[in-house]
Amino acid sequence: MIQNQMPVEFNIEYDEINVLLSSAELSGPDIENLEKIRKKSKELEKQSLTSTEYQSSTLDALNKAIHLHGGPIIELGVYKGGLSCQLCYLSKQHDRDIYIIDVSSEYIEMARQQIIDQGLLHSKVHFFVGNLCTFFEEHNFQLLPPCMIVVDGDHSYFGVREDLCNILFHTPDVPVVVLHDFGLRYDNSTRRAENNVSGAILDITGDTNALIPIGFLGDGTKRDDCYFQKGYPEGVILFPSLLKPAVFSVAYSYCAAASQKFLVKKHKTEHTNLYNELQQQKEHNALLCSHLSRSRWIKTGRRIGFLKWIGKFLNT
Repeated sequence: MIQNQMPVEFNIEYDEINVLLSSAELSGPDIENLEKIRKKSKELEKQSLTSTEYQSSTLDALNKAIHLHGGPIIELGVYKGGLSCQLCYLSKQHDRDIYIIDVSSEYIEMARQQIIDQGLLHSKVHFFVGNLCTFFEEHNFQLLPPCMIVVDGDHSYFGVREDLCNILFHTPDVPVVVLHDFGLRYDNSTRRAENNVSGAILDITGDTNALIPIGFLGDGTKRDDCYFQKGYPEGVILFPSLLKPAVFSVAYSYCAAASQKFLVKKHKTEHTNLYNELQQQKEHNALLCSHLSRSRWIKTGRRIGFLKWIGKFLNT
């Protein structure tokens, strides 16, 4: 649990999660099995790039949510499946559907293979290649909202904003949303300008009254071309039920505008495809007419030639 020293003030302590969800605790065997899964992932060199503290908090929150809500689990952004395997384990223990989503078919396949290698694949594990927007176009959770959504996908400001708006619009009753890389920053000027997970989250939520910090606390130490800003947590847990109604209005407006742009783009694409089809049909018809015309001339020429031959025959 993260305490003090944070530039962003969080008003909810992690212990309050027991009140917000349930007081259910992971059993001893579950904890041991989850540790074995992490060890196996490391041996396969497919471990999660998140900290053990972050993973433990995520799984603890999931276990509490599962005992309170009957919906499925959704994971967005899988990398090589290190966390996916642990989520699959709990989904199997509690007989829940789990949807594993990534825009990369390569990462989806790597996650699938690791889940198989760890003996965790079951009939309620579903894979989806795409983003949340396309996923929600094909899946409706109005009757049974997810019990948890784990987000670790697009780290750009607009990508995080889009994901969060889609979650709040399509699944407003989801009890828990876990978001990784809250304090992630980059040295590269272009990536630094584009990537701002915390900025997108705070711009949507308006404040931190619905957030709990999890994972390690950033100290500014550089790792390759990135670092976690000093005083910012690795990740946060969002409780949509604590958000102000205006936040959902923002999400609705954003998704409505995005949907309109999608329909316009789709209409333009369909119009272009129809135009291309008509052009191809015209070319085909012109070619056919040319062929038929040529055939007629050939046939006519043959008839004329035959009549000339008959005339010559009669004259003799």
